[in-house]
Amino acid sequence: RQVEEALSAMDVTVVDATCPFVRRIHRLVQAAEAEGRIPVIIGSPDHPEVQGIASWSKSSLVFSSPEELAHWANSPGISSDLPVCLVCQTTFTANLWNFCVEIAKKQFTNLKIFDTICRATDCRQKEAAQMSESCQVMVVVGDPKSSNTSRLAAICRERCSRVTLVEDGSGLDPAFFRGASHVGITAGASTPAWIIKEVNNTMSEINAIETNQEQSFEELLEKSIKTLNTGDKVTGVVTHIGSTEIQVDLGTKQAGYIPCDEVSSDPNVKPEDILKVGDEIDVFVLSFDRENRKISLGYKTPESNPWLQFLEKYSVGDVVPAKVAKLVSFGAFAEIMPGVDGLIHISQIADTRIEKPGDVLQEGQEVTVKIINVDEENHRISLSIRALRNGESQS
Repeated sequence: RQVEEALSAMDVTVVDATCPFVRRIHRLVQAAEAEGRIPVIIGSPDHPEVQGIASWSKSSLVFSSPEELAHWANSPGISSDLPVCLVCQTTFTANLWNFCVEIAKKQFTNLKIFDTICRATDCRQKEAAQMSESCQVMVVVGDPKSSNTSRLAAICRERCSRVTLVEDGSGLDPAFFRGASHVGITAGASTPAWIIKEVNNTMSEINAIETNQEQSFEELLEKSIKTLNTGDKVTGVVTHIGSTEIQVDLGTKQAGYIPCDEVSSDPNVKPEDILKVGDEIDVFVLSFDRENRKISLGYKTPESNPWLQFLEKYSVGDVVPAKVAKLVSFGAFAEIMPGVDGLIHISQIADTRIEKPGDVLQEGQEVTVKIINVDEENHRISLSIRALRNGESQS
């Protein structure tokens, strides 16, 4: 919070790349303080994420385990009607969080609980636990100082006697795998894809696992990845319904994810009102991040999906008509077609520097813009008016 306040006092353009899940916890803690509640954060006190969350309230308390929470909750002077807001670090272990929730429910009557664990992290931990039960050796790839990676290693060690945590392929010891017929590989959420690929390649080169397997790990991995294209229809099974997305098993090693707002256009309808775990559904590929092996899915048909209609009709470089839908401090959002808008950054509005978008544009104004970038993974479009005024080539 102090960093944001310092930056806001400076004449600079700030691009906030904070994870939206973490940003949500900032708002929850800030709102709790405004309501007179004590924000109780479950997580590692020394972790940058937790330190950032705690900064949004002067009364924040941080506990790293259920035992620490219980000790505080049962301390003399802590009343059962104390107004408490309970949140947790996004990468905290789900089982430990559930213990904390039970402790808080038993102790406090005036309690608000927000499950702020990142569902992707939760799924990763569950899959690592399941994999480690059937493997003789587990390889966890990532920074040993990473809280997320360390938890993955701890989860694997509870179920597998041989677990190694390596930063890259150079940390692999061929002798560690002797006698093992099944080896599992998992990685922390912050581990770069190229390092994971390097570890897979090194495992193939070691070739010290005593099996009759003729295919390398990399070959098996590549064979598990379907050739998918935007707009393809795929049948899958719902395996998890989270607060922001639904996980779908597509029959390959990589799962697909449907954003909750893809399930229904009605904000009052919850995803679980329409879908249930175990449902077999037809979905459409919105985007495929091959580097991170993540598939974004749509539940609506292409005919009713504005994003797919946009991708089919337009591409980077196209010049299109648009209508200014909303002015913000850093630019303006312009609607290209119903349900699809793009951002005209303040630097792309005019040839010269302007103080605020409202100096040049008005909401409802018709403009002509050039599409300069399309982020299929995050459904974001970058537009420019300046590119046209500067006489840049049009497609």
